[in-house]
Amino acid sequence: MARLRQIADECGLSINAVSEILNRGNQSRYRPDTCARVLEVAQRLNYVPNRVAQAMRSRRSRVVGFVTESTSTTGDAIYHTSLYSFIVGLSHALIAAGHHLAVLDLFELAPVPGDPRARMLDEVFFDGLVVHQGRFGAAQDLERRVGVPVIWYDAQVPASERHIRRDELQAGRALVAGLVAQGHRRIAAVMERAMAVTAPDFAGYHYSLHDRQAGFAQAMREQGLEPLVIPTMEPSLVAEAIVRHDLTAVVSQGTAEFLPLMLAAQLAGRSVPRDLSLAAFDVDTRRDHGGLQVGGVLYDRYAAGQQCAAALLRVLRDPLDAPPIVCFPGVFTPGATVARQ
Repeated sequence: MARLRQIADECGLSINAVSEILNRGNQSRYRPDTCARVLEVAQRLNYVPNRVAQAMRSRRSRVVGFVTESTSTTGDAIYHTSLYSFIVGLSHALIAAGHHLAVLDLFELAPVPGDPRARMLDEVFFDGLVVHQGRFGAAQDLERRVGVPVIWYDAQVPASERHIRRDELQAGRALVAGLVAQGHRRIAAVMERAMAVTAPDFAGYHYSLHDRQAGFAQAMREQGLEPLVIPTMEPSLVAEAIVRHDLTAVVSQGTAEFLPLMLAAQLAGRSVPRDLSLAAFDVDTRRDHGGLQVGGVLYDRYAAGQQCAAALLRVLRDPLDAPPIVCFPGVFTPGATVARQ
């Protein structure tokens, strides 16, 4: 592994100049050809910076914490598996800027006496945080506690000035518009019974459930259609509803529900997508669905991760900077599960 002295000797520069270019982000002080030469030699010699030494000099760990929620009561279950592409996008952008990413679960934000996990946020280890969900309180309370910049992602804290989220209300409307454009008129949304019994406010659930269902209902009524909801995911009961209402399209929260819906369609004597279309409020653009191009409203979580990283890096450069709230719109795709009427 190369040292700064080797790179400096080959480039005919001082060790300090090489360190300014490679480790301190001060390339603007040097000519572009000089920076290019240093970077080329560093890459060829496989130079790896000493992050510990950098942290001691700058008083920054160059580690960003990503905090999400695990609803498992035992701690051995994984929740929000759909966040993978978001984390990859966030990580790629941070790594390119010389930062590392650490993942924590939301319970570490709870100031529970004696819980060693809660201390992680009080040890001034992270340069900044990206927080998902956030049902634990106001954005300002967390930011005052940790003392580092916080970017909120798809969280329950719309009052925060640094918030990147999906426009779920628009996503619900986009889904109806797409299905109606395909010729559908008998459309129903399906959801777990536990969710359905909490409607219309979906108390205890993420804001997205309320907003996407509200958008769905509004758009259906504007089309002169009844916003029907099937309050179960049990295939036999869904099949009964399909037959009873002679449905041509069934809408699910995400693509994970497509498997029981395919079984329901089979029980109802319907062929997908010839007789019955399946569409989801949330289709991850980057996810591999086994080769099947599923229908519904796209959400590019990788791009959202990149956006969150850019917002946080912007605040780290200037603590007084306040990136605007960003709302990602929903884009409908028929995929291979929505029949063209």
